[in-house]
Order: sequence, then structure tokens, then C-alpha cells
Amino acid sequence: DQLTPSNSQYDNEEQIEQGSPGSYDNNDASEKADVETSSLASLRLKQLETQLAEVNSRLEVKNKALNKLQQKLDASMNERKKIEKESRQTKKDLEAKNSKHDKTIATLTEEVQIITKALTECEAELEERNKKIDNMV
Repeated sequence: DQLTPSNSQYDNEEQIEQGSPGSYDNNDASEKADVETSSLASLRLKQLETQLAEVNSRLEVKNKALNKLQQKLDASMNERKKIEKESRQTKKDLEAKNSKHDKTIATLTEEVQIITKALTECEAELEERNKKIDNMV
């Protein structure tokens, strides 16, 4: 007896499956509302997916543009570094040339002083000789 369900259990299950009188209309309305809600949710989901695809597309375009700008910036920075390096080298070269010219100027100045001194001594010697000659005559 325990292995077979009682008739009252079968009766309860049948009533549940069939529903009580008047509950069919409520279930039908509830199912219809669920279908409408599900349709609205599905429509909204499709709208959101479309919006997401549009946003992703715009983001991809902006990322490509950003990558191009980044490449241009990198190229500009590399060019700037190259120019700065060349500028530093040119400055060093000019400083080296200036130093060499300064040394040349100093050397030439010393030579001019030596020559000027020699000329002054020669002039003094010539004056002395002229005086001796004047005294002899």
C-alpha cells in the first residue's frame, strides 16, 4: 500500500494540472504578460547590443586615430631627440673651433708682440746709428 500513491494524491495532482475553475484565465493572462515582458526584454536587449556595437565601432575608430597620433608623436619626439643631439654636437664643435681660434689668436698676439719689440729695438738701434753718423759728419 505504501508503494502506490493514494487516490487523493492523484486527485490533487490532476487538480493542479487542470487548475481550479477560473484559474485558466489567470494563468493565460499571466503567461501572456510573461511573453510580452520577455519580448520587451528581448527587444531592449537587442537595442542595447546594437548600441554597444555602435559604441565599440566608434571606440575602434578613435583608437585607430589615437594610434596614428601616437605614431606621429613618437616620430616627432625621435626627430626632436635627433635634432637636440645634432645641436649638442654642433655646440661642442663650435666650442672646439673657438678654443682653437682663441689659441691661434693668442699665438699670433705673442708673435706680434715679439715682432713689435724687435722693431722697436731696431728703430732704437737705427736712431743710435743715425746719431753716431750725425756726430761723425
